[in-house]
Amino acid sequence: MKTCRSCNIRKDEASFHKSTRAKSGTQTYCKSCTKAISAARPDLCKARGERYRAKNPAESLYRHLAKRARLNAAYCIDRQGFCDWYYKQPMQCEYCGESQDNARALYGHKLHIDRKIGTIGYRDGNMVLACQRCNLIKNGYLTHQQMMEIAGRYFNGPYGNAHEELLEALKRLQSVVRDEYHLLDIRKRPSLCLADAQAGTAIAKAEGRA
Repeated sequence: MKTCRSCNIRKDEASFHKSTRAKSGTQTYCKSCTKAISAARPDLCKARGERYRAKNPAESLYRHLAKRARLNAAYCIDRQGFCDWYYKQPMQCEYCGESQDNARALYGHKLHIDRKIGTIGYRDGNMVLACQRCNLIKNGYLTHQQMMEIAGRYFNGPYGNAHEELLEALKRLQSVVRDEYHLLDIRKRPSLCLADAQAGTAIAKAEGRA
C-alpha cells in the first residue's frame, strides 16, 4: 500500500505508474491524479515529455520499439542493450548518409530504427538507423544490400555500384505499393503515397528523366 501525495488516499501499488528512478519503484502520484493533472495542464505535460526525449533519446525510442515488437510478436533486444547500441551510432542514415538534423528538417522525422532482415526482430547486428525516405522505400520489400546500392546510386549514399536489376526492383516496389494502397486503413495511406513518390523519383533519375 502507498499514499498518493496528491489526493492523500492510501492505495495499492497497482494504482501507481512504475518509475525506475523512484526507490519504491512507483511514482508518487496515483494514476487517477496523474491523469487529472495531465488533462488540466496538457502544455506542461507536453513540455515535460519533450525535455525527457531530448535528454534520453534512446530510452524514449525504446518504449515505442518494444511496443511495436510486442504487437508484431517479434524479438526485441533488452532496454540496456538497445541504449548501448544506440549511443554508439554515428547518427546518420545507414543508406544515404543523411544526418539526424537534416533528416528531421527534410522529412519531419528523426532517424528510424530499421531491421536489415525484417523477420528476425530488433537485435544487435540487425538494426541500423534510417531516414524517413530510405525507410519507406525499403519497407520490407528490398534487402539491406539492395537498399544500400539504391541509395548509393540515386541518393548519394556510400555504396555506389548499383545494377540494372535494382531499377526493376524499384519498379516492382512501386507496383506493390499501389496495389496495397486500397487494402490499408486510411490512416496508413499517406506513408504509402510517400513511398510511391520516392520510388517514382528514384526511377525517373535512373532513366534520366529528372
